[in-house]
Amino acid sequence: MKTPKIAWKIGEVVIGIVIGIIVENSASGPDKLTLAIMCGLLSTMLLDILHNHVQSSKSIATLEEQLTLLLQAIGNKATENQQLLQALKYSSDSISRDQMPNVWKDLSWSMRNSYHATNYINADNIFGRGFSDSIKTIHAAKKTAQSVAISKVFIVDNTDELKSDTFKKLIEHHKSYCFDIKYITKQKLEQLGDLSAHQKLVSSIDFGIFDGEIVLVWKLDRNRKFVGGEVLVGHAACQPYIDFFEALQLEASANFAAL
Repeated sequence: MKTPKIAWKIGEVVIGIVIGIIVENSASGPDKLTLAIMCGLLSTMLLDILHNHVQSSKSIATLEEQLTLLLQAIGNKATENQQLLQALKYSSDSISRDQMPNVWKDLSWSMRNSYHATNYINADNIFGRGFSDSIKTIHAAKKTAQSVAISKVFIVDNTDELKSDTFKKLIEHHKSYCFDIKYITKQKLEQLGDLSAHQKLVSSIDFGIFDGEIVLVWKLDRNRKFVGGEVLVGHAACQPYIDFFEALQLEASANFAAL
């Protein structure tokens, strides 16, 4: 980096000398030598000032660009961490039944890449309610605007459940949003050794996985009504649910038309 600076300084001196010579040859009178020297020095000084100004302008432009990129990076990181901050806010305590809709909504708003969920909850206990419809709308908006992958596996005691009016409407709504949906019976789940082994590692078979980083667990009573839940954060806590869902996806059916 020093060589260009030295070359520029030499160039400034040479230009100053050339201008001095031109002035000396063009001027007349006893003071022409003094005038030539002054013009040469002045030219060298002006060139140096101009060079420094250009370099300063480039440095300022570079600094502004770097600051802009830094601020953008900070903004992107803040967006990425928003969901984690939401999750940490809820992760220390059990979540009450009344809190569950708001937690679900907050995590849904801040998800960036994917939402994979299971549903064993009694359909009439949650779907068709105001908060459920609004959150499905959030999921649809995320899928359309941000290409968030949405997939869900419905776990039912028997296939007759899927023929109820509530479930038919539920399936139609999910299909209208182009969500990837499948179903599996609990009996089949328990009969398949691999799935059964995965089930033993999770506290509930009703949960949602946000961006592969956060799990919202829905706690159900014997009637499959939700009574509360919890938020899990971190690889060790979330991985059993991710593995269980991936295994479910392989065994579940997407053929609702056959019902």
